[in-house]
Amino acid sequence: MLGRYDVGPAIGRGATAVVHRGLDRATGEEVAVKVVPVELGIDERVDIEARAAGRLDHPGIVALRDAGRDAECLYLISDLVDGPSLAAALRAPEPPGDAALIRIGAEVLDALAHAHERGVAHRDVKPANILLSSDGRARLADFGVARLADQTAITMTGSLVGTMAYMAPEQARGERAGPPADVYAACLVLYQGLVGENPLHSSSPAETARRAAAGVPGSLGDRRPDLPAAVIRAVDAGLHPDPSSRPHAASLADALAGAGGGLMAVRRRGRRHLAAAASAIGAAGVVGALVAAARDDLGLPGPGATVAAMAAAAVLAAFTPRLAAVAAAGVAIAGAATVGPGLAILVAILAGLLMATGAAHGRLLLAPLAAPALFAIGLGPLYAALCGLAPRWGARVWAAVAGMVATLAWQLARGADGLLAGGPFAPAGGDDLGSTSPIVLGRALWEPVGAHPLVLGQIAVVALAAAVAPAVLRAPQGGARIALAALWLAGLGAGLAACVADPPAALGATLPAAIVVGVWAVWPWRSPAGRVPSKAFATLRGSA
Repeated sequence: MLGRYDVGPAIGRGATAVVHRGLDRATGEEVAVKVVPVELGIDERVDIEARAAGRLDHPGIVALRDAGRDAECLYLISDLVDGPSLAAALRAPEPPGDAALIRIGAEVLDALAHAHERGVAHRDVKPANILLSSDGRARLADFGVARLADQTAITMTGSLVGTMAYMAPEQARGERAGPPADVYAACLVLYQGLVGENPLHSSSPAETARRAAAGVPGSLGDRRPDLPAAVIRAVDAGLHPDPSSRPHAASLADALAGAGGGLMAVRRRGRRHLAAAASAIGAAGVVGALVAAARDDLGLPGPGATVAAMAAAAVLAAFTPRLAAVAAAGVAIAGAATVGPGLAILVAILAGLLMATGAAHGRLLLAPLAAPALFAIGLGPLYAALCGLAPRWGARVWAAVAGMVATLAWQLARGADGLLAGGPFAPAGGDDLGSTSPIVLGRALWEPVGAHPLVLGQIAVVALAAAVAPAVLRAPQGGARIALAALWLAGLGAGLAACVADPPAALGATLPAAIVVGVWAVWPWRSPAGRVPSKAFATLRGSA
């Protein structure tokens, strides 16, 4: 008996721990109880595993529910994955086929992308640490040698951290092992499954170490030329000997999911929370506004046509952003042409710049269209937080700047009462909007900005806020997250207020977004069963 948990028979054994099937009497759910004897002296490693897994909340990662210790053992309570490890599945008489292995690879990389975004590097990705649930889905386990970005990683004097046969070259040489090493190991696991052997493994430990330091020889295509080219390119890129040349885990997960096709690709794309959702919202908002404005002229029946057009635009933008961008540009130009040819030309130029500069950012291409929608409902500053969900700082800054420029252009074209967030006042309307000369029209639209150049400072403020937003979004729940969110909001509000003639108006415009971010910071979004204390272990034995 271990507090609220009944410990049953052993279901797995490793070099340092025994895993038992258990029962959580409080919920009636079966759990896995990992028991580590105190006498082994690996308290730091178990503590790292608890801290690392406690930060994560992803369907592809085995969730840690609780942790504790007594005088004899350390305990980790996690979800029970009632299925074999990938290592056991690969040894089975009928191992997983190519399609299943590609799906598993995409799921593992997706889980790693989640961990990397939260400052956790696994550092021991191997088939034995990939568990397969009853429905065949992959679950990444055992963060015992993980590295946490804001804490000291576990070290082992005189030895390397991880499993040699799955180490990246830099890891095998004893250099720093971070997210790129996880990408390498995940792609090596997939390579092994598709080829039937691990090219680094040897009966001689010294030879295994030599091969690991040298890296995987040759391309996957040399061994399996029958595989889809997209899979070969993805695995080869992940196995690049230079860690700086390996793609991010999220990019490779996308590539493998797309190569796998079907529902796997749809699920993966649907989880691109910022790119897909923001693009869908932006496209739907633009198309909805244009269709609603032109409904009478086009003779469209009632609001149903507007809703149908918005839904079609949202789906198109979420799954085919480049095609949706071209379509949205065409619709916007056509709508602008009904006002005047000069406006149509300016919209065409702006759309061209948006697509040219955003082509490298994939599904973020239409995300800037969400910014005008947020400003229209009084949540404009919240766009900076949404940009912070992008995986790379360059993409975050681009999305922030492009979104603010799109918002500024939208406000000027419609004759808004103010520019951006509580900014200086713009002229209401304007006869020059119907001008046939884009030069005349451009001069008319620029006049409010030229008269109040500090409004451009707001664009810089939002871009900076987006660049640093991940520090807040990845902060562990509790006091650290609340404090960082408060600092971020204070900096955003102060920066916007410093760039306008009416600071109280800018602060007022920031308030609704601050409420949303504040609620997110203090609300316990994760279930209590999924949280682990970030400090010392609780003592489970004898507790209720």
